[in-house]
Amino acid sequence: MTSDTNNVTIRPPLLIRVYVVAFLIFWLAMVGWSTIIHVHGASAAIGLVFMAFGLGLGYRLLRLGVTSAPDGTLAIRNNLGTRVLTRTEIEEFRLGTSGGTRLGQQSLQALLWDGTVYNIDVGRYPLAMGKKRNAERLQALTTWLHTTS
Repeated sequence: MTSDTNNVTIRPPLLIRVYVVAFLIFWLAMVGWSTIIHVHGASAAIGLVFMAFGLGLGYRLLRLGVTSAPDGTLAIRNNLGTRVLTRTEIEEFRLGTSGGTRLGQQSLQALLWDGTVYNIDVGRYPLAMGKKRNAERLQALTTWLHTTS
């Protein structure tokens, strides 16, 4: 995570990003081997679909993050989509639990002025893991929100 008063960049920890890349390479190698090299009567199309799925999932996991721009917008890239919010849309940031989470999983959340709560996937950790990291991220986002450029 990098931040100053006007810019915030939050990404998953380096260890998680390395793990995702390693798993993606393993996934593509195994599916590619079974589809292209070691065919047992299975359709190559199924293997290509699995390879595309793995690439898409790996891409989304590597793109998780929060990035602020100089114009006062905040791009939140979650697992299933990206949303760009302006400072005027956000009331506050907070730590909370989103619906459907297991085992007390914490997440960063953006509370919007229209009453909706937008979860920030890059800040999800099970149990008590990541409490310090999430507190630092929360502080950086709150500082960004209350800073006028």
